[in-house]
Amino acid sequence: MRGVSALGPSGDPFVLGASGLEPEALYRLASLGLTSAGLAHDMGNLLQVVASALSLIDRSLARPDPSGVHRLCQNARTAVERIVTLRGQILDLARVEPTHLRRVDPAEVISSLRGLIELTLGPKICLDIDCAAGAPGVVCDVQELENAILNLVVNARDAMPSGGRLTVSLNYDDGPGQDGGMVIAACPRLTVRVGDTGCGIPAEILAKVFNPFFSTKPADRGTGLGLPMVAEFVRRARGSVEIESRPGEGTTVILNLPGCWP
Repeated sequence: MRGVSALGPSGDPFVLGASGLEPEALYRLASLGLTSAGLAHDMGNLLQVVASALSLIDRSLARPDPSGVHRLCQNARTAVERIVTLRGQILDLARVEPTHLRRVDPAEVISSLRGLIELTLGPKICLDIDCAAGAPGVVCDVQELENAILNLVVNARDAMPSGGRLTVSLNYDDGPGQDGGMVIAACPRLTVRVGDTGCGIPAEILAKVFNPFFSTKPADRGTGLGLPMVAEFVRRARGSVEIESRPGEGTTVILNLPGCWP
């Protein structure tokens, strides 16, 4: 039986030796480490939200505001629930269960994340959310969509240490498209944009940002798995991802997803 190739942490290929396992099982073992690391990365993002919420609650106790404390507790509870879901996804890998695909309303997902996004960004960064009314749904794993957006938010926050503005927008087009110059039948297409006014990314680095384990952040701040996990989500959703950036002006990540009407 032939070995199965995979990428090691350095980006160089390594090979799993032949064994009594079926090729599909070998492939799953090769991808298990990367996927589990990505889920652990997502859990770290959510734990930051919990830590931020608890810190703000502690400050609020000095000048009690029941409604504010309640909101912070709710956001922390929501983050913990997402961590529990991520734990279940790691167990799903061991049980060889499929991704949980269903039709999702992306505008509803983005709206439900507002509290977590605000906690992640902190007080120095302004948040704008602009979702087009009546947008179609997308067939995906809702947890993967949420994690993709939160990963982009964390990257944007880290690019604006002195503050700035983050914009999350959702638009769609349900007219005819083009493929190789040929007009194709009408199919709804969704565009989710996450843009910041941060430091931007130099052109020589931009081509590497989707490589697993590549990171420009210090070792204690970045795993190099945020954008690769976003790219993997888009691939599973049969879409594409683009990134635009200018040093000193900011970065925008664009998720192009196939839409579907009820």
